[in-house]
Amino acid sequence: TASCVERAAGILQARLVEPPTIPELCEEVGLTQNYMAREFRKRYGMTLPHYLLTRRIEYAGYLLENTDLAVGEIARRCGMPDAQYFNKQFRGMKGMSPTGFRRSL
Repeated sequence: TASCVERAAGILQARLVEPPTIPELCEEVGLTQNYMAREFRKRYGMTLPHYLLTRRIEYAGYLLENTDLAVGEIARRCGMPDAQYFNKQFRGMKGMSPTGFRRSL
């Protein structure tokens, strides 16, 4: 079970741009949605959608730090094509805008 949950996390990490839906993910690793939700939260301390968002924002921070890509392009590469939503989520997790984050480096 733990290995199934970790496999699910790996799948989400590998497919940040176009992740599978939760039902697809559960089917891929062979767990029911309820069981997956419970075990995932137990293992990672957060829900599947929050885990996905956290990984996306971490990747965005990496791209902001290591590339000169435009913020909109970084948002798209992280699977968040809505720049406004991306900015809001980034600010919520990092405490500053993506542009402010890049300037602070």
